[in-house]
Amino acid sequence: MRNRILCAAVLAVAHAATAHAQPTPAPPSSGDGWVALTIADYLKLRDLANPRPAPPPPPPARATVSATAYVLIAGEGLATGTAELAIDVLEDGWVDVPLPASLFVRAARLGGRPLPITDAPAPGGGVSAGGLTGSGTRRILLSHRGRSLVTLDVAVPIAEVAGNEFIQLPPATGGLVRATLTVPRADVAIAASGGAIVERAADPAARRVTAHATLGQALGLSWSRTRETPGASLPARLRGQLQQVVGLGEETAIVTARVTVDVLRGGTSSFTLRVPDGLVVNQVQGAHVADWDVQGAVLTIALLDRVDRQVAVIVSGEFRPAASGRIEVPLLHLADAERETGAVAVEVLGAGEVSKHEARGLDPTDPGDLGDLLSGRLSPAIVAFRYRGDRPDAERGLALTLTRYAPQEVLLAAVDEARYRALVSEDGKALVEGRLAVRNNQRSFLALTLPSGATLWSVAVDGRPVRPGTGPKGSVLVPLPKRRAGSEAARVIVSLMYADTAAAWGPSGEWRLTLPAIDMPVQQMGLTVKHSPRYRLTPLPSDFHVQAIEPPLSEALQLEAERDALKDVALTGGEQFARELKAKEEAGAPSALRAEAGPRRGGADEEGQSLGGLVERFQREARGVRSIGTLPVLVAFPESGQGLYLAAALTADGAAPTAAFSFKRAVK
Repeated sequence: MRNRILCAAVLAVAHAATAHAQPTPAPPSSGDGWVALTIADYLKLRDLANPRPAPPPPPPARATVSATAYVLIAGEGLATGTAELAIDVLEDGWVDVPLPASLFVRAARLGGRPLPITDAPAPGGGVSAGGLTGSGTRRILLSHRGRSLVTLDVAVPIAEVAGNEFIQLPPATGGLVRATLTVPRADVAIAASGGAIVERAADPAARRVTAHATLGQALGLSWSRTRETPGASLPARLRGQLQQVVGLGEETAIVTARVTVDVLRGGTSSFTLRVPDGLVVNQVQGAHVADWDVQGAVLTIALLDRVDRQVAVIVSGEFRPAASGRIEVPLLHLADAERETGAVAVEVLGAGEVSKHEARGLDPTDPGDLGDLLSGRLSPAIVAFRYRGDRPDAERGLALTLTRYAPQEVLLAAVDEARYRALVSEDGKALVEGRLAVRNNQRSFLALTLPSGATLWSVAVDGRPVRPGTGPKGSVLVPLPKRRAGSEAARVIVSLMYADTAAAWGPSGEWRLTLPAIDMPVQQMGLTVKHSPRYRLTPLPSDFHVQAIEPPLSEALQLEAERDALKDVALTGGEQFARELKAKEEAGAPSALRAEAGPRRGGADEEGQSLGGLVERFQREARGVRSIGTLPVLVAFPESGQGLYLAAALTADGAAPTAAFSFKRAVK
């Protein structure tokens, strides 16, 4: 059986060789569904049908130095020790890794076994591992993929300039470079360049530091002998400068002091301030402040480190002065200072002023002497003094006489109340009337922004039609008179009427009414909506809520409503009087009726003028005056039965309140 299989394989190979050597005859034209292919074509089609995955890209480098750790001991002219390299080999086979430049490498070991070092250059100029390049650099050979820890015995030359000794380690473009240097001397100070020292250790015979290098920079370590400062062991000599700002409020006073201490000799790690009675220290701030504590009348400020030049802190505190009258201002003092300079400023917060002062050891000065401590303070009631003399024990004190004034009411421009009436038709058109009770003694105009597409019909101020102006972004500017505060009569009544359009109403749907945006806050607002009786209107959640109708809360709007009621009565009575007058004229007594009609129309009997006299007065006042353009008029709002009343409160300035409703046609 085995021989038969072997013979079949030999015949198949021979047939394939013969088919590859001779051209394949073309199939007959009749075709029976068979296609003859060569083995090469079959293998090519198979590779196309089953593509092989692309091989992974080669690594950018064959090997790289991930970390370098130096352990060196400084000697005479050389710093000797070891350098441990963490090398990651990324490919199989032999890989040459260049050693760091500018190092004297004596030997190399891998896992305790010696490793040969070669001086041959890398092929093609050499792309070095770890970013080192160059011809003739000493190299080591590694043959295993993965991480290898190679230990080098190295020596680094020590240079000396002006009594300062230093070494410089080669930079590395990748990985961490850490160096531990031990200097066998106790009287040296070690510093680093191109990196930072992360650990220091000292013993009686040596100094040791550990430093990390900055990426891409050469790490330098330098040391020099420490010199004794003659005044370090002497008592400290201090000078102080105190700049204090006191803000006198009605209930409490805030004290802010900048204390600057100059160390003239020696050094100090803390200093003290004398705190006067009544002053409570709340905070001590500064870059050098470690802690602070108040014991009795002494404030002790501890510093983070010993200071031998200058230190500055900010002390904040408070005390409770009298509301008015004589006030003793508390002043801080720097204890144990041979000289003390500075200045103090007092600011009156609120309505008041300093009527007189009693200063001891202080001279009046300009508040600008306190610099940025008074920046941003616009109060005119500021008095300032500077220290006189330079003795710390000099008697200094400041007493002020404060006079307070009763604050006056300041009227701000605002809308106390706004009442709107809207008459909406089934075709979506709406006529809106608004009345605003405005308090004002500062503003010249009231800015209104009507809804998009609305048309302004009329504007009136206190019942007189006015011609408004046009403001930015299409707003309407209504001129406002300025009045004094103190009564409801000081309110200004602004009336306006405009027409707005929306989509026609169908059998059911939703409808929104947007009111004008006012550039003043509105305390309360009322809206009455009147609509066709064929529809049922239901309010939806919006800026308004439904409530029972109430009369205006503002007395000014109440008076306006009473005037409207009197006008309605007068118009009704006038129509009735006109009918009576026409009937009497037809009866044959026109002159007497006209004489009777005079006092009843417009109240001419009370003013002592007839209708003709009023016409003559108007012509006399308007003589020589010609109006340009269309005169502003007042348009009466039509009344059409009952409606819905809604209310809103506390509308922000610039906001356009909106009322939302759902409507549905009533079943006939």
